[in-house]
Amino acid sequence: MPSGLHLYAPVKAQDFVTGLKYATDKKSEALYLVQDSIKGLDAYAKGENKDFSQVGIKAIDDQTVQYTLNKPESFWNSKTTMGVLAPVNEEFLNSKGDDFAKATDPSSILYNGPYLLKSIVTKSTVEFAKNPN
Repeated sequence: MPSGLHLYAPVKAQDFVTGLKYATDKKSEALYLVQDSIKGLDAYAKGENKDFSQVGIKAIDDQTVQYTLNKPESFWNSKTTMGVLAPVNEEFLNSKGDDFAKATDPSSILYNGPYLLKSIVTKSTVEFAKNPN
């Protein structure tokens, strides 16, 4: 592995639950993509319900995420590729605190895809490198 890269933890279903809760709590600009789709998410996002466990996302086991939708959506699977539904490791999130996903610091996020964030200039450029793993 290149210098600075190491395996942090396997991605688990709970990471998807943590990710959606984080995106909602931080009022992600992309939340609108799923806010009316997932049961209870709109009420949680608006503060009408403060119990995230009532939102229609559950980790059934380490490899199974279950979404409960308000109504059938033939295009739902394509929504699961959106960043607002990306997994977030809770231990890593807590270790970074307010610096989690800091736009100017690629080490403030974890990666689990084919590319690594090499550099970013807000509202200008994003540069990726191939993930050697």
